[in-house]
Amino acid sequence: MSDNRGNSLDPYRVLGVSPSASEKQIRRAYLALAKKHHPDRGGDAARFDQITKAWNQLSELDSSPEPAPESPRPRRTSTKPRSEPEPVRFRPPLADGPVRTQTKPPITVDSLLAQQLVHGSIPSGFFGRKQRALHARLSEVLQSRVQAALPAVRIFHGVKLSRKLTLDTVLLGGTKVAVFAVQHTPPDVYQFNGSELVGRKRIELPDLTDSVAELKKLLPDFEVGGFAVLFSSNPHAPTIQAPDRLNTLGLTEVPASIMDAVRDIKFFIGTGEHNVVDRAAMGQLIAKL
Repeated sequence: MSDNRGNSLDPYRVLGVSPSASEKQIRRAYLALAKKHHPDRGGDAARFDQITKAWNQLSELDSSPEPAPESPRPRRTSTKPRSEPEPVRFRPPLADGPVRTQTKPPITVDSLLAQQLVHGSIPSGFFGRKQRALHARLSEVLQSRVQAALPAVRIFHGVKLSRKLTLDTVLLGGTKVAVFAVQHTPPDVYQFNGSELVGRKRIELPDLTDSVAELKKLLPDFEVGGFAVLFSSNPHAPTIQAPDRLNTLGLTEVPASIMDAVRDIKFFIGTGEHNVVDRAAMGQLIAKL
């Protein structure tokens, strides 16, 4: 029986980088190629799929123990030290002292508060226990997979924008803000018709239109994205087939499994000033907790 593993694409060649490239160089190459070939921007879907698979493969190498010598998986030269993540920058710099917001109540964002990763708590309630559990899982994934790659992001739980609108999870990174809807779905191939998933069963999805609009009012200089994250017994499921033009839920990307959503969120945050922590924006969000 022939071994097909040798026919797999070299992730370094796909991204156009050397095997000795640093994490920073690889990430920049991925973001540039992903932006150029993204189907939403008229790119080729097959090429974009190659790029994301190459990025995922090299990301796994960064976060996994070094494979055994006989492993066919490409890996970086062991004698080259792994590069440090891009340094986090604070705006304004921490040396300028605390930042006090003009909110009610006013919030003082000092050095300790600015460096705290998670703020607030997920709203509780008897009828929302499943949603709370899903947002707790989402928070863990954001910390372990997104914040680990983009250390300037900050997570906020329970952002109360109005008497009727409280956001369970908000992610701030650079000049980007992401808000999330979560849902549990059985593994399946679903069609997204703009408001629900249609497979062997129909699954209605939360509408983030008002959440995105209110966050834009709160932080007018920031780009706000909405993401529907689907949890299942298989982290790579479900599979979503969706024409973007039918999106009526205020989403930046079509609904996605947790693993695909992580990729989408990294791309969204990573294409901005992802290494900047805006202390004034932090204060605005903390004031709403």
